[in-house]
Amino acid sequence: MTNFQQKIEEQVGTFVRSVNELIRRAAIEALEQAVVVPGLTPVDSRPQARNAGRPRRKPGLAKKPAAPREPAELAALTERLYGAIVAQPGETMEVLAPAAGCAGKQLRVSIEQLLKAERVSKAGERRSTRYFPMGADGP
Repeated sequence: MTNFQQKIEEQVGTFVRSVNELIRRAAIEALEQAVVVPGLTPVDSRPQARNAGRPRRKPGLAKKPAAPREPAELAALTERLYGAIVAQPGETMEVLAPAAGCAGKQLRVSIEQLLKAERVSKAGERRSTRYFPMGADGP
């Protein structure tokens, strides 16, 4: 190989390396622009803890269970729920709870009492459960 051919190969090799470096830099810039939103600080690369916004409970402190309701209060709540089911047959607990005047979680015992006493029937599962007064047509 002549001296002239070696110089050409060196020049071509240098050119190829510089083009590869330019392509790599352009790719990095394109990725940075796609990921970073103008005006925001860069995202921390550390993984965030689950429920990062909730305050942590001290170890050993269990959540206290709610005090049991008085039987008269529970009976009144059960009757309000039954009245809501009669007024709106085929509705979900999400609709019936406000009509009964409380949250759905508070009606768990009442609905179980109504189902056990066979005053109410249900159709569906979980959030799509619909309640019917006995004798009313269900789906």
